[in-house]
Amino acid sequence: MELLLKIISDKHQIKLPYHLLKKYSFDEGVLVKTSFNQGALELVALEAGLDTYRTHVASLRKQKQLLLQVHKHKTKRLIIPPAYLKRHNYFIGDVVLIQFAQGLIVIKKLDLVKLGFEDNMIFKIMTVHKNAIKGKTPPFIQLQGKWLINAGFTIGTSAMLSYSNNGQAILFTPHHEPTRKVQKYGFPPQANILFRKYKNMAEPTPTLFLRGQWLQNAGYEHGDFLLIGYKQALIHLRKVDLVKLI
Repeated sequence: MELLLKIISDKHQIKLPYHLLKKYSFDEGVLVKTSFNQGALELVALEAGLDTYRTHVASLRKQKQLLLQVHKHKTKRLIIPPAYLKRHNYFIGDVVLIQFAQGLIVIKKLDLVKLGFEDNMIFKIMTVHKNAIKGKTPPFIQLQGKWLINAGFTIGTSAMLSYSNNGQAILFTPHHEPTRKVQKYGFPPQANILFRKYKNMAEPTPTLFLRGQWLQNAGYEHGDFLLIGYKQALIHLRKVDLVKLI
């Protein structure tokens, strides 16, 4: 079994990696039964061929299920129609947990409010990196891109930080203190984390490096999955254990 976090793209698609499709018996030409069961989408690999299609198509239509096929083209390996996703309340920007097993894929939409995020946030998925310094490999997090500008953090902006020891941290600008901060742990929150720009880039790109002992105090380790939600003047980072999300 393997677990994966994905965000439904602006084309209303969930992109399933081909190497995982192939590994779990979703080979080229295989027909896939798609249904909605117990709050999650289930994709079951059937056999390939016209006989399989004739056997299943009528019953699936009666049960309002779909019959899909794994394609040869790399950009069309296995596409769940956007209309089907919308019908079951899977929308652009939603975060989904994908569970791969032999001949079975389960796609579950996450309740982000229950995970502590605010409404109307936009999400990104990242991992914690390691920074080799004098034989040690402390964790660090690099936030970079124009999405930071959309969140109200421009080049030269200072950022305040609130964090706890359970893998949660909230970044906010000094004049937009959040209504709900996570509990502070250890030393007081660090301030004045400055954005950087690279000289060799055509356009300055906001970049924020989060590093220091506070990361380990906050429960972050190299390789951890991060779910990042942002809105105006606020960035919420949360470490997620994919197994616990099942």
